[in-house]
Amino acid sequence: MAGGRSTLIRIGSGLGVLLGSSALLFATATAAGAAGSTPPAATTTPVACSLTVTVTVTSTAVNVPLATPAACDYASGSSVAVTLNGAASESATADNNGVVNLNATVTDPHIAIDTTAPVAVSLGTNTIVATGTTSSGATDTVTFVVDLQNAPGSSGLAFTGADLAALIGAALALVLLGSAIVIFTRRRASQLHDA
Repeated sequence: MAGGRSTLIRIGSGLGVLLGSSALLFATATAAGAAGSTPPAATTTPVACSLTVTVTVTSTAVNVPLATPAACDYASGSSVAVTLNGAASESATADNNGVVNLNATVTDPHIAIDTTAPVAVSLGTNTIVATGTTSSGATDTVTFVVDLQNAPGSSGLAFTGADLAALIGAALALVLLGSAIVIFTRRRASQLHDA
């Protein structure tokens, strides 16, 4: 029994040392924190917004109103750079709500933004990007993906010449008629000469 009692005492002592040292470490850390360390300064990082809006249009003449979503609001009255397929297009101004309203005029195969001259584009994906700053200084980017498709019933190729099938048919008919006249007149002349 004495051996069992001494084992319990040793376990209790070890447990006491362990708990005591943990409490000492906690107290030291708390005292050091209260003695002069300062909490980290709060920093505000502007939160940027980046959205993509996809619009599918046919290649016939159409006006496509494009408004930047309110979730990505620019600073009121700020200048917003607009690009078409990576090339600078225009500078737009955000309204009082931080929204930029653009109008893309799509003609086969050109796109004009607001009053800019039409720019030749290809069928498929074309991008209009509006980039500006928010009132907090963050940079907002809104990308409009304009998916330009063929007009219904079109082949996708521009008609650049005349309809030659009718002209070729008429030319062949004239060649046959001329050949028939030549053959007829030679036979007639040959018959008159022989007679």
